[in-house]
Amino acid sequence: MGKKKILKKTEYDKNSITDIVKKLYIIIIFSAYMIAMHDKYFDITKTRYLFFVSVSILFIICYLAVEMITRILKDEKFEAGNIGINKTDFKSPVTWMQFFLICNIISFLFSAQRGKSFYGEEGRYMGFYMFFVICIVIIFLSKDLKGYEWLYLLFLVTTFFSYIVAIAQHMGNDFMHYRDGISKKQFNIFMSTFGNINIYASFIVISLAVAISIFVFSKKTVYTIFAGIIVLMGGMSMMIANSDSVYMGIFAVAVILFALAIRDGYVFKMFMCISGLAIGNLISALINRYIVKEYDKREGIARIFDNTRTALILTAVALLALFIAFLLRKRTEYINKKRASLIFLIAVGAGLIVFVIIGNVLKLSIFDFNYKWGTYRGYIWTKCVELFNEAPLMRKLFGYGQETVRMLTVSNFHDEMLDITGKVYDNAHNELLQYLLTIGFFGVVSYVGMVATSFIYILKNKKRNIITYISLSVILGYFVQGLINLNQPMTTPLFFVFMAMGVGNAMYENKT
Repeated sequence: MGKKKILKKTEYDKNSITDIVKKLYIIIIFSAYMIAMHDKYFDITKTRYLFFVSVSILFIICYLAVEMITRILKDEKFEAGNIGINKTDFKSPVTWMQFFLICNIISFLFSAQRGKSFYGEEGRYMGFYMFFVICIVIIFLSKDLKGYEWLYLLFLVTTFFSYIVAIAQHMGNDFMHYRDGISKKQFNIFMSTFGNINIYASFIVISLAVAISIFVFSKKTVYTIFAGIIVLMGGMSMMIANSDSVYMGIFAVAVILFALAIRDGYVFKMFMCISGLAIGNLISALINRYIVKEYDKREGIARIFDNTRTALILTAVALLALFIAFLLRKRTEYINKKRASLIFLIAVGAGLIVFVIIGNVLKLSIFDFNYKWGTYRGYIWTKCVELFNEAPLMRKLFGYGQETVRMLTVSNFHDEMLDITGKVYDNAHNELLQYLLTIGFFGVVSYVGMVATSFIYILKNKKRNIITYISLSVILGYFVQGLINLNQPMTTPLFFVFMAMGVGNAMYENKT
């Protein structure tokens, strides 16, 4: 009996210690990592990279130490399954995480530029080393992670600071002096605690996914109120970021959360969120017209929302929809919510198809794909496809190695690239194309498989909680915005961490 009690206590101690290790790691990632600076924007990419890998390696060491010490005390064999590495099951996200890791290893070993690919210094430090660390981290985090809603509230606290910095900078008050030493012509290119506007746009997608999820689905009043403030500020920040990727990502977030809100009976609160985003956008449009005045005019989709008349109409429509939802809130209790959710998704899909057809018929600029499309994304995408088509079979399957896009563009069409775009590309500005070139066909399959199985596994969580909604919206939102954006050390690791937390929480809930 005494031995049995000791084993139970040891097992309990191990679980609580690994839980503490995971929580401490997540706390650091959700706070210090997101605002870490060294020489302001001048070395922000390298700073975040070094910060993330340093903290992650410390986490990996501590996690393995706890597992090993526990096995020694219990006189048990140390098995891979105990740390999250399980047998092959292609329905399991962890299997695809392991597959993604293997593809990165093979790609690196066969790379002709192993020296450059290891750290990725000629790119954005998303080399083999970074992805190796990320893969180990998410495999460990994905093993039975008990969810804590307050961790996500901490994330929103850091988000609040980042939003404040961006909004203040846009209004000409760089109170943190992040822009000191930067040319005034570049002021609107760098902002907040994330540097480049495209990266900040990526962060907005992640942070709004968290804020909307908490506002709509949390049952804690304080959490709901604070998340509502973040939603309002996020509506302001979307236009400030001036990037089409943020609108694509938030659209995906809104669609998945609206479908879940219909299914679970939170439609009214979802309409409140949409109204909050519209009001935030209206505030930004009014600030631009009456206060800021001198700023780089918005481009792409942001240009539409920067029009005060359009912003007023959108806000009026959102508030009207909110009022109608309020009047009908009791009647909706009697509808088949699962069927209504499915109908909503089908309607959105049909709407997108109609939009594409009409857009092509009317020859809208967004469907006129050429070299200049998407601020020369059309050019780099075309060239990346050409590079893949011309690559040897081995490179098609396993790629050239992480962060080798610059090497490929410079060696194949350097002069043409400068003549047409005026700059040298070190990234495909499309994550799937980026992985296709760097880790090959198998790498892309493993990445998509990991994202898809994680999404499905979390969706099937037997005990739905706030973490389920957050994880699903972050995964979908980031993936969609990544179709026209780039991976980097500032927000890409956040995406992987959120995904792993969602899988780990679902695994924990399914076992309890």
